[in-house]
Amino acid sequence: MPEWTHPSVLLLDDGELESVHQQLLRLGADVRRLQGDDVGLRVPCPRDLLVASAQRCLDMPQVDAGPADGFRPTWVCVHSQDFLPLRERLRDLGVHFLVHTSLDRESMRLFLLQMLYSGPERRSRVRLPVGTQAFLVRNGRREPVRLAELSAESCRIISANEIEELEPVRIVLCRSVGGGDELPLDGVAIRTATGRSNAGGVVFSTAISLEAIDPDARLRLERIVGGDQLGTPVSPLASRHGEPEEADDAEPIELASERLLPDRRHEPRHSYDRRVEIVELSHSSTDGSALGRDLSLTGIRVDGYPEMEPGSRLTLALYGGRREEPVVVSAEVLRGGGRDPVAFRFGALSESQHRGIAKLMAGQPAVASVDPGDRVVVTRIVDSA
Repeated sequence: MPEWTHPSVLLLDDGELESVHQQLLRLGADVRRLQGDDVGLRVPCPRDLLVASAQRCLDMPQVDAGPADGFRPTWVCVHSQDFLPLRERLRDLGVHFLVHTSLDRESMRLFLLQMLYSGPERRSRVRLPVGTQAFLVRNGRREPVRLAELSAESCRIISANEIEELEPVRIVLCRSVGGGDELPLDGVAIRTATGRSNAGGVVFSTAISLEAIDPDARLRLERIVGGDQLGTPVSPLASRHGEPEEADDAEPIELASERLLPDRRHEPRHSYDRRVEIVELSHSSTDGSALGRDLSLTGIRVDGYPEMEPGSRLTLALYGGRREEPVVVSAEVLRGGGRDPVAFRFGALSESQHRGIAKLMAGQPAVASVDPGDRVVVTRIVDSA
């Protein structure tokens, strides 16, 4: 079967998943959408992701053979009503993730980006995009924060106030996520990155390692991240193809100030003036986008980000054409920020990531040297939806 018959994403619905379709288009995904009578009795097997409404999952047509023997795409069910018999039925069918339509737009975008990313550092336990309010308790004070992501070992929050590395904190999950009661979780801040809100204020994205959790709280947390708690915005129902059942999701504790890395250019740089997005800072009130300046197979320089601590680790989405999926890579801050470009060095690249970056550089002029005084005008991309 010709490869073009296998889209990256297959979307099956009866018109109710328009917002999901728009998100996939904004990501540049190769998506084929079938609705109503167009679904038929047979559908092509997508290369990466199958997304369907609850009714379409229950009435799933025959999926043609995949692009490789034994291949199974990640299967996501998007639903509006949550009850245990539905979850059990979807598990039996082989659905990997259950996503509620109440999930906010930016968390949905982050979730889809994670599903489309298949690099070497993808964790078997995905940090679930949650997008709900939580509370940060420290020094006896309780302040509202946004719970961006959650796993059994860690979480990520967006806050108005900075949290110091290695600072002990308590995160309190709201009742809607905690199963009817608030769920306090103790942990230690292990990494913080800065960004700016739509109003121009500074916000902080902090990864927290969850530690010293009492048995009752641990059991409730496992129910949430294991897909057994009703009402959660995103629930895993089964492990994806080729992934182990268990993995340590905690980030290593490493002080950024102890890891000042040199900028050694072993690879030629090429001009690259496309959108670059920091995944950890992408959020409904945070602008994580800036403009690339130059790109190589080992790193990238980006204009428009605030000051960043050298040694900070994060995830970048590098965009090409409007309908092309971004290349998602792990990266480390080398230097810069504010009025100067931020220099990033990539982590280990898979073959597909290597090919993706090479494609982004193809046809772009090589950069022999860059004047530190050069300036570019950065245009912020505003989503009008």
